[in-house]
Amino acid sequence: MQPANVKHNKFIIVIAVLLVAFLLLQGAILVITRVPFGDIITDKVVGLLQDSVNGQVRLDRVYTSLFNKVVAEQLTISQDGSTVLGAEKIVIHYSLWRFVTKGFDLLAAISRIELETPVIAASLLEDGRLNLSDLFLVNDPDNPIPELSLEAMVTFRNAQLSLAGLPKGLSGKATKTSGFISFQQYPRLQMYVTGFLNEPVPSSFYADGFINIETTQISGLLEMSDAKAEDLVQTGLIPEEYRNITGAVSASAAGSYSGGTLAINEARLTFKDGTFAHGFLPRKLEAVTLEASYDGENIKVLQGSARSGATQLELLGAVNVADLQNPLLQDLTLKASNVTWHEWSHLLPLEDWELDGLITAEITASGPLTAPSLRGYAAIENGLVRNLPLDITLSDITANVILADDTIGIRKLQGVWQETAFSVEGKAGNWEEPWLDLRVSGTELDLQKIAAFIPEAASYQIQGKSRITALVSGTASDPEINVEAVVPKGSVMGEPFRDMELLAQYIDKRVDLEFAAAAIDGRITGWGSWWPFSSDSLDLVGELQLEGIDAVRAAQFIAPEQPLSDGQLAGNFVIKMGGTAEPRIYGTASLLDAVVAGYHLGPVELAFNYTDAILNLESLLISYGDGLIGAAGQMDADGNLRLQGSGGQIVLDSILASIGVPATGIAEFKFELGGTLQSPAITGDFTISQAAFNQYRLGTLEAVVSLEGTKLTIKDSSLVHPQHQAVIAGVYDLQSNLVQATLRAEGLQLEQAKQAFAPGGLNMAGTAGIYAKASGPIDQLFIEANVTAQSVRIDTEIFDNLDVNASWDGQRILISNGVIQKGSGIAKISGAYTSDGNIDGLIGISGLDLSELEILRRSGIDLQGQAGLEGRVSGTIAQPVFRGTLAGESIVFSSVPLGSVKGAVAWENNRLEFEDLMFAKGEQNIEAFGWITPGADASIDLQLRSERSELADVLKLVGVEPNFSVRGLLTGSLQLRGPVTQMEGSLVAKVDRGRVANAELDASTEVGFTIETGADGAIMLSTLELRKMHMWQQKGELTATGSYNTANGTNLSIAAHSFDIFPVMALLDFEENLTGTGDVQLNLSGYPKNPRLTGELMLTDGKLIGIDFDRLQGNARADAMALHFAGVRLERNGDMLFGEGTIPLTSSIRESLMIPEPDTNENMLLSLDISSDSMAIDWLPVVVYKDLKMNSGRMSAKLHLGGTFERLDMQGTFQIKDGGFEIPGLLIPFTAAEGKGRFVGDRIVFDEFCAQYGT
Repeated sequence: MQPANVKHNKFIIVIAVLLVAFLLLQGAILVITRVPFGDIITDKVVGLLQDSVNGQVRLDRVYTSLFNKVVAEQLTISQDGSTVLGAEKIVIHYSLWRFVTKGFDLLAAISRIELETPVIAASLLEDGRLNLSDLFLVNDPDNPIPELSLEAMVTFRNAQLSLAGLPKGLSGKATKTSGFISFQQYPRLQMYVTGFLNEPVPSSFYADGFINIETTQISGLLEMSDAKAEDLVQTGLIPEEYRNITGAVSASAAGSYSGGTLAINEARLTFKDGTFAHGFLPRKLEAVTLEASYDGENIKVLQGSARSGATQLELLGAVNVADLQNPLLQDLTLKASNVTWHEWSHLLPLEDWELDGLITAEITASGPLTAPSLRGYAAIENGLVRNLPLDITLSDITANVILADDTIGIRKLQGVWQETAFSVEGKAGNWEEPWLDLRVSGTELDLQKIAAFIPEAASYQIQGKSRITALVSGTASDPEINVEAVVPKGSVMGEPFRDMELLAQYIDKRVDLEFAAAAIDGRITGWGSWWPFSSDSLDLVGELQLEGIDAVRAAQFIAPEQPLSDGQLAGNFVIKMGGTAEPRIYGTASLLDAVVAGYHLGPVELAFNYTDAILNLESLLISYGDGLIGAAGQMDADGNLRLQGSGGQIVLDSILASIGVPATGIAEFKFELGGTLQSPAITGDFTISQAAFNQYRLGTLEAVVSLEGTKLTIKDSSLVHPQHQAVIAGVYDLQSNLVQATLRAEGLQLEQAKQAFAPGGLNMAGTAGIYAKASGPIDQLFIEANVTAQSVRIDTEIFDNLDVNASWDGQRILISNGVIQKGSGIAKISGAYTSDGNIDGLIGISGLDLSELEILRRSGIDLQGQAGLEGRVSGTIAQPVFRGTLAGESIVFSSVPLGSVKGAVAWENNRLEFEDLMFAKGEQNIEAFGWITPGADASIDLQLRSERSELADVLKLVGVEPNFSVRGLLTGSLQLRGPVTQMEGSLVAKVDRGRVANAELDASTEVGFTIETGADGAIMLSTLELRKMHMWQQKGELTATGSYNTANGTNLSIAAHSFDIFPVMALLDFEENLTGTGDVQLNLSGYPKNPRLTGELMLTDGKLIGIDFDRLQGNARADAMALHFAGVRLERNGDMLFGEGTIPLTSSIRESLMIPEPDTNENMLLSLDISSDSMAIDWLPVVVYKDLKMNSGRMSAKLHLGGTFERLDMQGTFQIKDGGFEIPGLLIPFTAAEGKGRFVGDRIVFDEFCAQYGT
């Protein structure tokens, strides 16, 4: 209801009437009076409007055309500083004629009103009225403006309209708007508007309807096309929480608005090319399309689809919203395909689960939204479900689920857990109280992987594959489960079983279990019941039965290494537990045909019970041969013990042998056990008669043992033997772990003790005594001991005395004042050995006579002299380190005096090192340094340096003793490096003042070589490179270069110039057959297996087989069989002798040259052809027969020599001129002689001979 003095004014009509009336009147006056009226009119109109509106008025100017229109420019009316109404230009067209003819009716005179770029900012007030309804006021209640009727149409263009204050904070804004307003049904205005929403977005709208500006009732049609969804968010048409939306929206709605109530009679919505992102979505929805309609009662989804990655979604159906409080679903169907489970699993409340797989589903909902009826299906492929806390994974899931009538039908659900395939079929239903009817089956269920989830079972190494079937019925809150499992074969801790059957039932919160299996060559059966949800404590009752069990394999479960080797076990055990009472366990067991350590036991029987917290050992009987061991007693809950036992006639031979002790004896004992488990009290007597060790009689061992409080005392313990005795006594405190004990042994014969206690190792003999004391905590005992012995023989060496003091503190052994004496030699040792294997000590040996070391004599090593060694030992027992010095005097090796020796030696990292080890004798010395690593992978890096050492001594040291004199001083160095199996070396040396068989011969050489060691230890030269060899005499020299390897032998070149060959011939044992000085060129290959020698020589002033010559020249070649000559020319005194042929090599020559004997046994013979045209016959002192000689004249001859050097065969023809025969005292000359003869044995035989005497 409005105030009485205020009346609604119709703002457009009022403005038009005021402007027209005022301007007509004032215009007429001012025209008549010719007065300028623009500014006056504007001020008058502004004043008139200001008195008529509820706001501030601004008008730039007003002008008129006297007879057809009035124009107002830049009119704005604002409230609270904001423009609510305005226009750039208002043009009112009128007709003066109509004004006159219509009885001066101003409204009738207006033919049209035009608004240029108007602005209307409307808003709904809290009481539902428009803010524009109170804009114009009339303050004179006695003279109200009458109701006006405007027939003219109000048009506008390029308008800007806005409407605020709509429900839910909505607002609207339109630009570039055109249309018209009709006032013919005033106050019900008809409006038609077209334009654009939220310019510059190209989304258009269209509105056609009616608005009552007094009642704010609106009715009509509104259409919108191609609006951007993101702009609708900005306008509030779409909530802000959905701001991540794009797409094109087109909509239309027909309805009305009245009194704050919006009624839509018909609507349609189209959304296309859309995207949508939200926090609950794994990824953006794309290709969103929605087409829906509303008929005032039903919302129909005509088309709905979207894509998210590979996921496709479709929605079809309808929702009846006639009752907004209870919407009804009308076959609303959602289709989904290629849904990746893990991307959408966050929509489910499964925090501890990981889901994956591809889902295809179609679900249709009908009925009330709060309790819909669902039907449809779902399919899962490549599914995975993982429970994170338990780390349980079910993979490879495939499923087909049918949903209908409040029932889920699982046609086939398959999955894999721990490589086992499971399948589930059945139904479930009733959401309020679910009921179950399921069948679960699995094959090849791995028991080991199941046991891995049970900490107590994981260490039992359970293996096997099971078939399992389970039926689940009842309800989810009270299910009934029946399980049947079969394990054809398996094992526990490596022990196989077979044909296991297991039946289990869960019903009424109780588990009933039965099982049977063939195992350990017997059978195990059992049954039991378990109430797992008992509120007080564990309720359990069960029984286990064993039949024909292999006792050995059963015992290995407890102790894998044990002496039991045969036997059968049977037993029956019962356990009962209920409430808070103590459990009761009882049973019996028997062991038959038992074999322990290879010895057969009699029957073993055990009976026990655990009742009222007391363990009663009713009886334990063990029969062993003719002996028997028995015990009985009990232990109560407080740990109080009451046990007695005894044994007699127990033959220990087999028992001790089974644990590797070669001892014998017969034992008898008895004992009593009392006190408590924490503080037991034991007393007993123990006697072993006929005791022996390795058939060495020890006598009788008697001991009394007692435990009083915490003190375990061994007293009256003695071992008596005719030759030696031992006594031990001591106390051990169980609480403090302190020990006080002594051991004394006298007259110990090492040879006999060694046979009994250490048959292997060193061969020892002698008499020894030991005294030792032990004290302190048992795990940190301190032991002091003294060991003395006289005339001790260790292997081959006899030592006069041994006296060692030692102590052990739990961390190290300390040896002090250790002395070992042999003749004049004394070894002193001291040091420490720690528990972690480290040693640190000193060794000093002095005055050691090397010739008295039996080990050297037996090894055939002729070494004399006195030596001493001092140094420190460190490192560990496994890797000891020694560093010290070696010194010796008058050292003689194999009758070769080496003088004194001194130098540093070390042993570290399994390597013997020499540091400047020097042998010195006068001006001669040999120095060694480097290292040798012994063992399977022995290697060496050693260098020897000699300075002016006697060559004869060096050759003698290496076992070379030539049959001719060799002298000289050797200076040089030898290097060996690499594994002993294949050592690489080099030699650089020279010999000064050298003489071979009284011939001067100095030499120098540089050689590289490889030495291999065979499996038998033999050393063989593998390769040799003679880089340089140079021998020289006073006038001549010889050089040689070449190489050698085991495959091809030598490849050697030798050249000599003015060289006296006597030393070489002496090496070949040929010095009496060939001498001389000259030049030689030789090439040697294939030596020694297949030697080939070629070359040429020229000698002067020599002798060949007793024949002196001035010059000898020729070519030669040789092999393993013989030496071949060609083109040989022998000259003496102008005479020349020619020859060629073959000289066989004798075995002695091949031996001296180290050439192997040929495979053939054929003996080659000498074959030489000699000729001369003229030579003096006295070249050869020929013996014809006994004292008959032919010693003068000149001879020409052609001869062939054959046979051997020992039996020469020579034949041929000859002519002699001016010769003669000579016998003692008589010379018979002849002028000419010729003949044909042969040399046989020691005679010359003339087959033909004629001689001419005189003329």
